[in-house]
Amino acid sequence: MNKIYIVLTAILLASAMISVIHAQTPWQQTSAADVLFEYRVTQDGQNLEGRLTGDTTGWVAVGFNPTTVMRNANIIIAYVSGGNTMIRDDWGTSNTSHASDLALGGTSDVTLVNGVETAG
Repeated sequence: MNKIYIVLTAILLASAMISVIHAQTPWQQTSAADVLFEYRVTQDGQNLEGRLTGDTTGWVAVGFNPTTVMRNANIIIAYVSGGNTMIRDDWGTSNTSHASDLALGGTSDVTLVNGVETAG
């Protein structure tokens, strides 16, 4: 199986996670379906840093604050192909679909720091 590591910084409107914080928070983690998401709030309290790791032959993603399934979720999706890492900032347009924030007239609020594929 492919092992994909994605490191990203996202500006999110997850007010529950991003409050007035004066010191960088420690790394937290959660996992589902063989994907590990580690995250922390930056020292300025304005950004969420995250690392996604998954045993997969495809992409890894994390979604924030959906109203139902994927609907209205802020979705960060990434993959590594041919040594190149791709990352997108998406929005859940229905329970089972999403589209790029850019395609929906919004902005991409993620910055890719690094992405690697190991073990084939």
